[in-house]
Amino acid sequence: HPTKHPQGTGRQRLESPLPDKGATLEQASSDFKFGSAVALFGQILKQSPQSQNSTMRRVIELADDNRGTDEGGYRKDFIQLARKAAELRGER
Repeated sequence: HPTKHPQGTGRQRLESPLPDKGATLEQASSDFKFGSAVALFGQILKQSPQSQNSTMRRVIELADDNRGTDEGGYRKDFIQLARKAAELRGER
């Protein structure tokens, strides 16, 4: 995204490459895995070609296994939402 400097008049594009270290999902942190479940949820809802072989059951499993401490209960709420979406999609 182009960024404007506070004293500047123009915009400058900033880029930061993210190297792929070849790690697997199993090696990722619980927070990353939970975030992956949320991203997959969105991809399934928008019927992305990349989510073609995924299911809400996989979203629920990945999120539930990586819920962590969940201090505000937001992760629990997300899992309930994913369960409702699975039910509406006919996944049991």
